[in-house]
Amino acid sequence: MQFIWIFILILTTTSINLVTGQSWTWSPPSIQTVDIYNESAINISWEYSYETEPSFVQLSVILYKLNTTDIFRNNFAMDGKDRFNFTSLMIVNNNFLKANAYYAIILEYNTTYNYGVNQSQKLWGRSFFELIKMATTPIPSERRFVDIKSNSAIISMMWPREIPYFTLEMNANLNGKNTTLPIETVSNETYLINKYRFENLSPDTNYRLVTIFTRRYLSNDIWAESVENTETITTLKESSSDILDVCNNFMVHATDEFGVELANEGFDIIVFCVNIDKIGQSVATTLVGQSYFHVYEKIKEINGID
Repeated sequence: MQFIWIFILILTTTSINLVTGQSWTWSPPSIQTVDIYNESAINISWEYSYETEPSFVQLSVILYKLNTTDIFRNNFAMDGKDRFNFTSLMIVNNNFLKANAYYAIILEYNTTYNYGVNQSQKLWGRSFFELIKMATTPIPSERRFVDIKSNSAIISMMWPREIPYFTLEMNANLNGKNTTLPIETVSNETYLINKYRFENLSPDTNYRLVTIFTRRYLSNDIWAESVENTETITTLKESSSDILDVCNNFMVHATDEFGVELANEGFDIIVFCVNIDKIGQSVATTLVGQSYFHVYEKIKEINGID
């Protein structure tokens, strides 16, 4: 189960002038769609929330190129009653928009409410950002991998290296017990990987695992996004989870409760299934059908695999 938490400063507010008692319901617009064309142009559309009609509006559509100081800004100024005529923007800028680069889109909203004689109230805010990639391929997601034994578990939390960030935090929680620092941080061509170990677990027992990725993409932004996953994991049975001698005695150990006598006539272990996501298509192709011992040695040579 996945939850996405967005920590925000403000969504909708009611502003009241304590002297006159005048009040306004106010909220910044929200980004609705971002369409990417040929990796060199984008169309951004937004929607205004329910609010008291302002007298005057200034709206800025801002693109931040991640991992740089490059900013693109387009400003609109209009009467409040005309703001619904300004709900989209097409940007074609070969100098700013680069193929496969990442950008954050934010709307800044500045409104003025006139009332009485020469009196006014100004309200300002920002929308939540929209993360985009100037490509037709999707933005990759964070992942996790769980290695479970009878009395321990190692949680590998994997962040896609191609996505820039300003701050990134990873956390693993098992039955309410948090880890502190990862036991290991490694990386391969695709992921930055933090590994967390939980020990002294009971065999054949359910545990509630919660993993959280929290990141901020911009140094000057108030928004932080946190993605939380929750699942139940079960430790292995002690009678069938001794991995230390798996090559020679696993089948004997696994069948000792059933009165089955196994004959060992020099059989070899052949690998028929390999995880492409972990080691890549080209390497996986060469390993299928090979001896387990050959595959084991090859896997040890791959960075980030243990």
